[in-house]
Amino acid sequence: MIYKEDCYGLIFINYLLFIISMSNKVSLLEIEQNSQIGMFFIATDDFVLTGKKSLAPEQKKSIEDILQVPVVEATVFNNELVGVFLQVDKFEKKLYAPIGLSKKEITELQAVCTEYDYTFVEIETVDNTLGNLISFGKNCVFVSRDLKKDVKKISKHTKKEIVILDDENYHQAGALIYSTKNKTLGSSLLTDKTLEEIEEHLNDITTINSGSAFVSSGIVANSNGILIGADTTTVEIQIVLETFDFL
Repeated sequence: MIYKEDCYGLIFINYLLFIISMSNKVSLLEIEQNSQIGMFFIATDDFVLTGKKSLAPEQKKSIEDILQVPVVEATVFNNELVGVFLQVDKFEKKLYAPIGLSKKEITELQAVCTEYDYTFVEIETVDNTLGNLISFGKNCVFVSRDLKKDVKKISKHTKKEIVILDDENYHQAGALIYSTKNKTLGSSLLTDKTLEEIEEHLNDITTINSGSAFVSSGIVANSNGILIGADTTTVEIQIVLETFDFL
């Protein structure tokens, strides 16, 4: 026997999948069978930065069609994981990088910033995985406890409130929090105490890619569209799309 509630659930799932299949703003994506797509991209309303050799031509075209901005390529520490090492403030148009990149890599990134009128900012940190440790919302900057000593350096480049995620186990702000379209999505890993401290800055919490709490690794989005890790469940997709007003 199929209950009425089950029917409604199936109808909604089919509707959601239909919306995704027909929409020019939403797409599921994986890179070389890896659904942790956030590691490979930095998305803005002006360009999408990705590591060299990450994309097949058809994937590049699809991403440009969804996000409606050009895809540009660069390497960081001689690898493709630009989303792990770099971070962007979409609202202030600043691209943040850790100290230690090669001259060639810095020149590439500065050229991108110059072309799209962004400011290139270098932050000297002990941990160079800046993309996992910092996240820029509209009105605040979420910073991992690992960067406590670097708060003054960060504050020189922004007037936003700095909010430190100080949980002993779950504090990787760049991996646990994602912002776009003036909305911010948090991870279900965040403790109740942390959620209470940052509640005013969050619109919702969820997982991604069938239970991964590192939400930023499964989302690449700007104001025009959104790419979601291909292993994401329909319930997770619903939360993501509703949070960022794509549904």
